[in-house]
Amino acid sequence: AFQALVEFVTTLEHPEAKRRCMRDLEGVRVLLHSSAFSEAVVGGFMEADVNMRGRLTVDEFAPIAAAAVHAHLDERIRVSTLAKLFDAFDADCDGSIDVAEYKTFIKFLVATVTRRRCEAAVAAAKCSSPGSNPAGYCREKLGKKIATIPQASVRAECSKLLDALDAAWVRPEFLEGVAGSFLMSDFSSDGRLAPEEFATAAADAIHRLSPGSTGDASTSTTPEQVSGLFRAFDVHGDGKLNMNEFVLFVQWVMVSKVGAVTFPSPTLTKR
Repeated sequence: AFQALVEFVTTLEHPEAKRRCMRDLEGVRVLLHSSAFSEAVVGGFMEADVNMRGRLTVDEFAPIAAAAVHAHLDERIRVSTLAKLFDAFDADCDGSIDVAEYKTFIKFLVATVTRRRCEAAVAAAKCSSPGSNPAGYCREKLGKKIATIPQASVRAECSKLLDALDAAWVRPEFLEGVAGSFLMSDFSSDGRLAPEEFATAAADAIHRLSPGSTGDASTSTTPEQVSGLFRAFDVHGDGKLNMNEFVLFVQWVMVSKVGAVTFPSPTLTKR
């Protein structure tokens, strides 16, 4: 997995994304060869080795593997997938996982999360804002709302917060974070989000970024509202959202958060 990661990074064409990924790659290389990494892996292995046989059964492997996948990839994993992982990393096919095989599994997770960061960096580097800007729409609405606040100190604070968002939107970290969310939701891997894929990403963004979150993402918005948002941000009207359109959606959610108000879905001009 690490060698595949090296090959992926060395073939990147975008200079800035490649530089960022090369730095990540070097960090991973140092980590995987460190004594701290080895000690952590062995410690986790020994804790999971309930029978103290020096090898993990599938029942011993499953919980620690699920925890590792969640920690590295922020994903919940099915029992059937855990069984497939067990078979995949049981290199000598003896029906158990030894410490070397478990270490290979953890290295695979580290390489996978690093590759995802690199893919997000590449996607962010390619991302450019189209002419129709829902964030601008919301910013205008919010600016008018702020202007009506009677307390001068509150008006000033709200304006500062909005200016801070303006600065955040041009940072590479913002685009890379949005691109990472986009890629995680793009189950078909075609570079565009279908309505059902957008629903997953939208629920997460609204839950994390919109005002008044209750801790339950499912209650943040209704399916009808999600469908309305999808139509509003499908600037090109082709039935799917590309990366640019998804970035605009996230900006809209962030503006709504600052204003602590819910804006109607912006009307965009189809191109």
